[in-house]
Amino acid sequence: MIKKAVTLVELIIAIALLGVIVLGAMAFDRASRGLLNSSERRTQVLNEATFALEHITRCALNGIGNVNEPALQTASTPYNETILCIQTDFTQDGRYEPFNASASAVTDRTVGYALDTVNHQIFYCPNTAYDHRAGQGLPGEAHEILTSRATGFTFNINGNTATVEVTTRLDPTQPVDQRDNPEVNITTTIETPGYSLN
Repeated sequence: MIKKAVTLVELIIAIALLGVIVLGAMAFDRASRGLLNSSERRTQVLNEATFALEHITRCALNGIGNVNEPALQTASTPYNETILCIQTDFTQDGRYEPFNASASAVTDRTVGYALDTVNHQIFYCPNTAYDHRAGQGLPGEAHEILTSRATGFTFNINGNTATVEVTTRLDPTQPVDQRDNPEVNITTTIETPGYSLN
C-alpha cells in the first residue's frame, strides 16, 4: 500500500493561495465600510440642509402681505448678516396686521432666516422686531439654530416668490472632500400664498 502525503511545497502553495483570498476579502470589506461611512456623512449633511429649507418653506406658506409691504423682504441684522424676512399670518385670519410691540392684541409677525458666517449657522428668528442675540424679545422667542454646518445661504426675491439656496458641509471649517468632508447644495423656490387687500 502506497501512502500519499502532502508535501511541504504543496502546503506552502495552499497557504499562499488562502492568504491571497483572505487579503482580497479584507480589502473588499474595508472599501465597503469606507463607502458606507462616506454615504452616511453625505446623508447627514443633506438632512440638515433639507431641514432648513423645509422650515423656510413651511413658514412661507403662512406668509401674508400687501402691495406696500410684501410678505417676502430682506433686511440686515446688527451683525451685518442679510436676513430673509417673511411676514407671517400669525393670527391665521387672512388679514395683514403689521407687528406692533406695544399692542396688547396678537398681531402678525415678521420672522427671519439668516446665516451666521462666523459660527456657520442658519438661524430662525421668530420675531425680527427684536435682537434675540442681545437677549431682547418675549420669553420663548429666542432664535433657533436650524443647522450648524452651513457654508452658504442665499436667496433672490421676486414679488411673492423667492429662490433659496442652502449649502452645508460636514465640517464647515475644513476644505471639501467628497469622501470625508462632503458638501451638499440644495435650491428650492418658495412662494407665499398671496396678498391681503387691507
